[in-house]
This record gives sequence, C-alpha cells and structure tokens, in this order.
Amino acid sequence: MPRQLVECDDEAGPAYPPIPHKYAIVLHKKLGQGGYKIVYPCADKNACCMVSINVSADQHLIAEAQMMSELNHPNILRLIVAGSHGSHGDRFVIIAPLMKGDLHDKALSMAQHGELNHIVLLHWVGDIASGLDYMHEKKIVHRDIKPSNILWDGDGQDVKIADFGLSKRGPCTENVGTPSYKAPEIVGLDGRRSYSTPVDIFALAMMIIYILTGTNPFYNYEDELIEQKMRQALRTARRGESGEPPTTHIPPQFWIITDKMWQPLLLQCLNVDPAARPSAKQLYQQCRKVLAPPTIYVPPHMAEELRRLGIEQEADLDEVDEDFLRDRECKLDSVTKHKLMKMKAEWEARKTALWKPIVHDPAQIPAAGGAAAGGAAAGGV
Repeated sequence: MPRQLVECDDEAGPAYPPIPHKYAIVLHKKLGQGGYKIVYPCADKNACCMVSINVSADQHLIAEAQMMSELNHPNILRLIVAGSHGSHGDRFVIIAPLMKGDLHDKALSMAQHGELNHIVLLHWVGDIASGLDYMHEKKIVHRDIKPSNILWDGDGQDVKIADFGLSKRGPCTENVGTPSYKAPEIVGLDGRRSYSTPVDIFALAMMIIYILTGTNPFYNYEDELIEQKMRQALRTARRGESGEPPTTHIPPQFWIITDKMWQPLLLQCLNVDPAARPSAKQLYQQCRKVLAPPTIYVPPHMAEELRRLGIEQEADLDEVDEDFLRDRECKLDSVTKHKLMKMKAEWEARKTALWKPIVHDPAQIPAAGGAAAGGAAAGGV
C-alpha cells in the first residue's frame, strides 16, 4: 500500500484533504493515548488511526507524519496515509498498520510464561538496531527509544520502531525524551554542546536492561533525581575521577546487569562518552553473529573429505554429525575431527545458553500501569 502524506495550506487553516472512507475511526474504542494524540481502531481492521488530541496538537502530529513519510524500513512503523477526518472535528490524523502491542507488556508477559529467552531478545535487539541504523544513515535521531515505543505483531518476532514525535535530524540541542532512558549528554547540555545518534544506542541499552530484569534502573527515581545522577556521572567522567578513563565511567545504577552474555555489550552502550558506544550497525552485526553458528574452516586437503560426507566447507555446525565423525569410515584426520567435535560441543553449549529462559524477579518489577500506559496498538503513544 503506498505511503501518502497530504499537504496543508497554512494560510487556509486546517483544510487537509480527507483520508479515504475505509479508514473511518471507530470512536467507541480507544487503544491508547499520549501527550498529543489518541489512538483508535479503524473500520479497516488492519489499520489504526492516530488523532491529534486538540487543535494545538495538530502540528506535532503533522511533524510526525512528515518524518514517517521519509522512512521505509521493515522494522519501522509504516505510514499508510495522513490527512483530516471530518467525523472527528477535522482533526489531523495518521493512519498506520495495526500492531498487537508493545514490548513493555510483551516482555513481562513472555517472562511470566517462561517464553522469553536470549534468542528472542537477540532478534528484537538486532531488528531494532537495523531500523536505527537506517535512521542514523539519514542523520535522524529518534530520541525516545523505550519498550512502549517498540511495537510487535504476529507471534512477537516482528517488531517495529514507532512514535516519531521527538525525532529530528541531528545534531540536536533540546533536552527531550523519557528521563529514565535519556543519555547523559542530553541532560548535560550547557548551551554549547549538542548530541546525535549515540543517544539512541544508550536508550536501547536501557531497554535491554528492562527486558532482562523487568524493570529500569531508575524506575523509582523522580525525573529530577535521574537527571541529577546523569549530570553527576557526566561531570565525574569529564574530570576522570577515581583514576578511571572518562570513556569507562558509568552511573553505578547500571551495574544491575550481571548476565555475562549481555554485560560487556551493555557497558559499552551505556558509556558516558558517546563516541565510545557502538553504532547501530555494529549492534546489529553483533546480534547476528551471536545467533549464527561458527563457520567450519578446515585445511584444504580435508575439504574434499568434508564434501564426500555431505558437509560444505563453510557449512554451519548443525550439519555436522558428531556420531559419524567417530565412525571408522570417516577419513578426516584426527586433528580435524577433534577440531570439529570441539566446535560442535561449544555450539551446542552456546545454543543451550541462548535458549535459557530470562526470569524476572517479581520484587524488582514496578506495579502495573506505569510506563506502559498507551502504545498498545500503533504509534507508540
């Protein structure tokens, strides 16, 4: 379906061409609400409608629609059409695909039912990083990455970045975003500095912490205290206190993560120094690498025997039959056999770790109805 953004003549007022009738709003059922928009279902059951909450909010929604019209990526929520809806007071509306929910609720639900594991999380992070890489290539900073702004569909594997109300091309200078996901350089602005795409990497790392633990390191902090802690970390890093290089200092609240699989990556992403964080592309590549079995490399003189056994030299380890390697008919030399059996064992151990359920401590999880409010259908309200 083509993406379409209608134009408005500012001098003529809010005279936007109407959206097609098949996207009529179903007003009796509200899916979510945010600062400047309400999300309703549409007559078309595959779509939803984001409506500006009042006349003054129109410009926020228009800016979001304009940003969405410039984005075309499988992991970014798609704009179907935008315009006016006469039955709703000629408010400006955005029509987008209807999604099933957001990752704030989905992560908690899957953890409670024993369905959340590291393979699921790696797929989510890889897909989000892929969408961010696309945005960052265009110099666009999302500025509000968090679980409630990542929507899912299907069985939960299909995730899309949503809510572009704060997105803009960098460099940026405004102190905006959700306090518990803001990077230190956002709250540490002093009129001379600016920030750019690394703030999205920081926020994504905070989101990973939420999915791993069911909470945010700052969930019980007042917004002002969060910013105070971030400014303190920034000042400490710039002074290089405690004998630590500035690029390795992070607020102590982030040490909530002890998972050996994720801790090194998270500490990189949460670095106070934006330049020390990995790029979205690097994050995507790292997730793919962890999920992929190691490639088999053997000496050239053994490659022919591998092919005779039906194994390509660069096949993945799932194709290696460990029992057959022990068979006398297998003519691979002992060094190659040992190497393949060791790689197979390591891969099986890694798969076991990846399939291990992610368990949340109920005592750490905030009461329902907090940060997840809204955003259940589309648009990350």
